[in-house]
Amino acid sequence: MDMNLREELLHRGWFTEKQMATCEANHGASGDGKPVVKLFNAYGNGTWYISEVDSDMVAYGMCYITNIELGYVYLGELLDADIHGKAMIQRDRYIKIPKTWDGVRQQIQEHHGLDRLEEQYA
Repeated sequence: MDMNLREELLHRGWFTEKQMATCEANHGASGDGKPVVKLFNAYGNGTWYISEVDSDMVAYGMCYITNIELGYVYLGELLDADIHGKAMIQRDRYIKIPKTWDGVRQQIQEHHGLDRLEEQYA
């Protein structure tokens, strides 16, 4: 386990200890994990809803940068996303995270106006 990276993620506030423990427990569990935490780029594109984290700090969840997709992201790469020494990635502490991936997709679409865009070109 990459304890230094794990501790850095907790130190930056990306996860609470409880959220990290839930994501770690979800890794390898049967079934489709539920979203636990939402990370976002405060200065540009990028939203990640995380449900699982493995011992190498590779997370699974739904991401929206230019497209909405389920997949994996190495959290260490996101740590490098700083601008002028300020962390670009933050945890959304105020949003109510949907319990299903369909709910997450709908929340992303509504937040970014993608639902209106689809209607416009339908």
